[in-house]
Formats: sequence, structure tokens, C-alpha cells
Amino acid sequence: MSLRSRTISGVSWSAAARYTSQGIQLGLAVLLMRLLSPEAYGLLAMAMVLIGFADAFKGMGLKSALVQKHDPTPRQTSTVFWFVLLFSACLTALFVGVAPYAADFFGEPDLTGIVQWLSLLFVLGTIGIVPRSGLEKKMRFDALAKVDVASVVASGAVAATMAFAGWGVWSLVAQRLVQVASKNALVWGYSTWRPGAQFSFTAAKALIQYGGNLTGFNMVNRLARAGDDLLIGKFMAAGSLGVYNRAYRLMMLPIEKVIRSVSDVLFPALSGIKDNEERVRRIFLRTVRAISFLTFPMMMGLIVVADVFVLALLGSKWEPAIPIIRILCVASLVQTLANPTGWIYRSQGRTDWMFRWGLVSSTTLLGAIILGVYLGSIESVALCYTVANVLILYPVLTIPGWLIDMSFMDVMRAVCGNFAAALTMAGGVYALGLSIPAVWPSWIVLALQVGVGMGLYWGIAHVCNLSAYGELLEIGKERWNALRKSRAAT
Repeated sequence: MSLRSRTISGVSWSAAARYTSQGIQLGLAVLLMRLLSPEAYGLLAMAMVLIGFADAFKGMGLKSALVQKHDPTPRQTSTVFWFVLLFSACLTALFVGVAPYAADFFGEPDLTGIVQWLSLLFVLGTIGIVPRSGLEKKMRFDALAKVDVASVVASGAVAATMAFAGWGVWSLVAQRLVQVASKNALVWGYSTWRPGAQFSFTAAKALIQYGGNLTGFNMVNRLARAGDDLLIGKFMAAGSLGVYNRAYRLMMLPIEKVIRSVSDVLFPALSGIKDNEERVRRIFLRTVRAISFLTFPMMMGLIVVADVFVLALLGSKWEPAIPIIRILCVASLVQTLANPTGWIYRSQGRTDWMFRWGLVSSTTLLGAIILGVYLGSIESVALCYTVANVLILYPVLTIPGWLIDMSFMDVMRAVCGNFAAALTMAGGVYALGLSIPAVWPSWIVLALQVGVGMGLYWGIAHVCNLSAYGELLEIGKERWNALRKSRAAT
């Protein structure tokens, strides 16, 4: 089976899982946000600032190191497993002890128990790192697709049940614990790998060096990404943090699902051809073009319909999130192009470059967040964060581009058609909104605008014969033919 065929099959399974879990997660998010208060989400966000920052250390970047390495030895894989498990157990013990100080820092006594329970995520998350990396390396994305969807369903059922029963923020804590635990339990069920009684730093030296640079990048990147939650939680009310955090997560959900569905497959594929610079560049540009084809209309459409989206699905208590969503959707357009560049650094084995650039970009973003908090509102934080993302886009694309002879304008040319089509669609949806009577229920307005927007975007893509549109159709046809042949053979 060729690399192209395996990649297309992997993307198909991974995308199917991501979109299925995204639909479930979006439905659950709407349900839980209707049941729970912004303050509950604010408390969770405060806890996740600490848990998420330490989570950057959890796997020490060693899962990516195992995937990037062509043939890791049994001694290396066992060493990685025992090393990250021991390190994660230490992190759990540490956070159980520091939880009361975190509660004092934010002035929220309830945070003590929340942080202590969430610290179990370190151990629960690491036990599946090595077996999952093996499944990814073998491109067993059919199995991983089932794992991801099942874990979302199980954790969602627990969270919804607890929320209905009045457990508040604890329903959100349980959701995260159940999702990670069930996901890794299922991964072990699909994987044939088992750790041996071996531990050698010498055997894993190269992997640890690679993973150390990646961990450094993840740490500084997490500091920048969580800086807004940290500072809003410290200097503003829990309710304000809840509104900001939910707006940010709703904005990032579709982007993360689309990019991760491709990343899980593309990183092993690019690592396998890392010495073929021209081929890596061509695949990367085609992939970014396909991703932007899907995410640009989502984000531009959400800018237009943010008000009816919030009122129809979440209720009036979340109305302060409307301007935040609109501002952060602009940042998400930039991140659609910026986030995939990590594949280049990782596949080319240059996580040292990734770490160094991460220091610069994270300092810039954190400075913007501090300025926003100083200005005194969550709207100013969102605006400063967005402006900073726009300002650093050029070096974000140019620096990794040096590794594969790719310029900033190469990326712009790859996505300009998608941007124009999405902008035209958004204009049409906005014009439609102006013509709808104000007395219509918000859910009818939302359904009408979304339906017209989807049809308009498809029509523009078809008439203008956008490259990404044709490529995605071709991939769909190839996958359909492969499925038909597979069924015929059985």
C-alpha cells in the first residue's frame, strides 16, 4: 500500500473520528453550558491553567520522538514508558501537595479538591503514550477513530448525568478524568505492545534529546496560551474567566479537530519522507490548503452569526461571550496557518528550532495578554491576543519554511482562493441576516443563515473550481473506491 493510499485512508478514518467526536462534543458543550454557570467553567479554567502547564512535561515529547524515529528498539520503547510513567506519578504527587496554594493564589477555596483530582490526569494520560504511538506509526487510524469516539461518548454521558444531578463544576472534572481513562484503556486493548522489564537512559538518549526540545516548546507555548486564563483568573472574576474560556474553546474546537485529524496521519507520513524536501513542501502546502478550505468558512461564518449562535444554543447568560467569539475568530484564521508548522519542525527533526522560536512567539503573545489585562476587560485581552497573532504570522511561516524551501508567499498563494470564497460567503450571510425580521426566533435565524452559508460556499467552490475543493473530492472518490474494493474482496 503506497504512502499516498495509507495517508488518505488514515486521514479518512481520523477525520471521521474527529468530526463525529466534534459533533458529540459540540452537542455536549451546548447542553452543559445551558446547565452550568460561567462561574463553574471559570473554576475549571483556573485549575486547568496549572494542570495544562504541567501537562506539557507529561510525555516529555517522547511520543513524537517514537513516531519520528524509523525503528525504535524494544529497549527504547520500554524505557520511554517507564520514564514517563514515573515522571507523571511525581507530577501527580506534587500537584496534590500544591493544590491549596493554587486555591490561595486565585482566592477560590474550592480549587483545592478540583486540582487534586485533576492531577490524576498526568498518570492516566501517560499510560497510553507508547501504545498509541505504535498504532499511529502503523497508521491504525481505524482503531484510534473508534477509541476517540467511544471515550467522548462515555465521558459525555457521565458529565451530563452529573450536571443534571446538580454536581456543578465536578461534572466537568469527571468528564476529563473519564475521557482520558477510557481512551487509554481502549488503546491498550487495540495495541499488541507491552512494556518489558527494561530501563536504559543510554538506549533512549536520542529520543530524550529530541523530546526535550519538543517539551521545551510545549512548555513556553502553553505559558503563552494559558497566560490569558491565568491573569484573568487572578485579576478578574471567575464568571469573566468562564465567559472568556468558553468563547476561546468554542472558537478553537473546529480548528483543533480538523488540524489534529490531519496531524495524527501527516506527521508519520512526512517523517517517512523527511529527506525529500520538495515532496514534503508539496504535501504540506496541499494539506494547509485543504485545512483552510474547511476552517476559513467556519470562522468567518461564526463571526457573522455569533449573536444568534449564542442566544439560540447557549442562552442569554452567555451573551457577554458574543464579542469575544467574534474577535477570537480572527485569531483562529491566523492559527489555521500557524499551527500546522509544527509538523515541519518535528518531521525534519529540528525541534531545537521549534523551541527557540517558541520562546520568541510565546513572549510576544504573553506580553499582549498582559497589556489586555492591564486595559481591564476580557474584550481587550481577546483583541490584544488577536493582534499579536497577526503580527507574528510572517516569521511563524517563514522560519520553518527555510527547512523545506517554502516561502511566506507560497502559503498565501495556497490559501488565497479559500479566503476569498469564505469572505464572499460571509458577506452573503451577513446580508441575509439584515433582511430577516427581528421578531423571528434566534434558532430559526441561525438555521437559515447556516444553511444558506453552506450552500453558498459550496456553490462558490464548485463554480470557481477551487484547488482544495477538487483535491478533497478526489480524495473522497479514492477512499470510496477503496472501500468498494475492500467490500468486494470480502
